[in-house]
Amino acid sequence: MEERQTHKTRTGYRSIVVGIDNTPRSNSAVVAAARLAQDPSASLTIAGTYRRLPSSEWSHTSDLLGEDAYHVTPVSAMDELLAAAASRAHAAGAARVVRCSMPGKPVDALLAVAKSARADLIVVGERVFDTGWGRIFGSFAAEMARRCPVDVLIVRLPHTETPDDGGNDRNWG
Repeated sequence: MEERQTHKTRTGYRSIVVGIDNTPRSNSAVVAAARLAQDPSASLTIAGTYRRLPSSEWSHTSDLLGEDAYHVTPVSAMDELLAAAASRAHAAGAARVVRCSMPGKPVDALLAVAKSARADLIVVGERVFDTGWGRIFGSFAAEMARRCPVDVLIVRLPHTETPDDGGNDRNWG
């Protein structure tokens, strides 16, 4: 069994993984994770998942675009998202940033990345489901919190006043 480092960072987290999906909530999660990973001994892994193209779709895409087909693959799209997220993380002060993309279902893939990175914190954005469907099946963040063996930080978007919340503020005070 491999020994874990015992050095603690200022925040107590040495390996932080954040999941992205190119939404405002995941962009907020990247910034929050980067702020926690400002210690030079901490690392931040930015992880994105994608769906593999079935061979029939890939074949059709390849026929249409020829040698340029790689530009529209899920991998190349994810690489662009990861690069943008890494720039946001560096701008927010992250000392060491690693990018990782993985095919598969988002929760399973992010847990695999976290295990590989030996993460002690996973950061995800919150998405509130205001529909019956969402209340029944839950959210990605809730599933991560249920299945993850390490700490999970769920980052909320800054609250904006909407007509259906009566102007109530989420902030304490």
